[in-house]
Amino acid sequence: MEQEIKYEDAIKKLEEITKKLEAGRLPLEEALTCFAEGVNLIKICKTKLDGAKEKVAIISKDLEGNEL
Repeated sequence: MEQEIKYEDAIKKLEEITKKLEAGRLPLEEALTCFAEGVNLIKICKTKLDGAKEKVAIISKDLEGNEL
């Protein structure tokens, strides 16, 4: 079973990948691998942010479902 990555760790790894790709010194295959990993990390971050947004929305409602 793959261990779940924390949002902050995913962002840090995404920043590292971005720096590597922006440097423009990677061989094509390695750049494609890094790009694919970056896309996966973006999906992970989006999922985590969407989940957090849902939790905030739930917490922000009173017992009748009205926004606080």
